[in-house]
Amino acid sequence: FSKNKKERNKYYINTNKKTLEIQNNERFTYYLESMKKRKEKENEIIKEKENLSLDYILLNNPQNLSINSMIREGCIFSLNFNDTGNLMVSSNQEHSIEIWDMQTKKLKQIIQTHSEIVTDIEFFHNELDNQYMLSCSLDKTIRLWKDFKCIHTFMEHSDWVRCINVREDNTQFLSGCVSSVVKLWDIPTQRVIASVKNQNEDPNVLTTVNSLSFLNENKNLILVGLRSGEVKLFDSRINNKNDEFTKNMGLVHCFKAHDKKLNNCIINKSDKYLVTASRASLIRLWDLRKL
Repeated sequence: FSKNKKERNKYYINTNKKTLEIQNNERFTYYLESMKKRKEKENEIIKEKENLSLDYILLNNPQNLSINSMIREGCIFSLNFNDTGNLMVSSNQEHSIEIWDMQTKKLKQIIQTHSEIVTDIEFFHNELDNQYMLSCSLDKTIRLWKDFKCIHTFMEHSDWVRCINVREDNTQFLSGCVSSVVKLWDIPTQRVIASVKNQNEDPNVLTTVNSLSFLNENKNLILVGLRSGEVKLFDSRINNKNDEFTKNMGLVHCFKAHDKKLNNCIINKSDKYLVTASRASLIRLWDLRKL
């Protein structure tokens, strides 16, 4: 019996050794196959990156970081089309502006002169002036571009510039910053012609200018959306001069659209309806005729 027991133990030990060898071989084979597939995928990504296109980005789930983090990292902060729709611009955390050709869906050009994140980009209106655009940044500047070359830098803001808006006739534009200053610029003279500083009664509430637009029917009226949840309507014709050139814009109307953290507000073509959005996942529709 003792002899049989030793033989059985020896048999079990040998069997276990063979099983472990088989398992290890299988694991090693699986590892090699996994590494091969991973290498093939990396090569595909590198090849696609060399010829980056919108189709590639759209077809690959943005949440799949193992794919898209190879292309770019971090946030896209601004997107816009020109009026003809043949170009799209985007800004990234590398402080760059990317120019996309919408016919080929290929990356056409990357430009970088801002030293901080580009927060907003606006093309000039109509097909003739589409070669012009404006960009603003956390570097406190606004840049004027022609054919994607910077031709002027506006430096009058003393804080991060959050948003801009170009008037439909391309003669003026608006800018708003984190410290709640709104400026109206004359494009031909490249000068500030009106401004306003939104008063903040509660120092614990931020009044960053998150949204700006000219009204469509009356271009002298300006709609301002603040992070605090307020929406304000200003008239740029009110002439309380700050200095020889600059006047204060007069407040026409103000209302609380959201309790806090308004992100955006847009007005329809007839200037009758206003839509506001907040960080509380709320979208509200307002009839401006009844405010």
